[in-house]
Amino acid sequence: MFIFRIRKLAGLTLDDCIFLAPGLLAANPKILRSVLFHELVHVAQYNLVTPQGFLLRYFQSWRDNGFSYPKISLERVAYGL
Repeated sequence: MFIFRIRKLAGLTLDDCIFLAPGLLAANPKILRSVLFHELVHVAQYNLVTPQGFLLRYFQSWRDNGFSYPKISLERVAYGL
């Protein structure tokens, strides 16, 4: 069994639903725009490869890269944009 904790999570996208961390709306507008843009990239990725395809690619990339979040291919694309 693999258990991990997410210490800092600004946003999470599941298909076409974006969840934001409490207090993010009161944060600096530039930070809010940045997080929303990043999560909207994930919405587009879900649409391009289907929800199942997104999750499969996401977790395979995470596993294949030693469970390193910054090395997840879909995250690298979202941060790069």
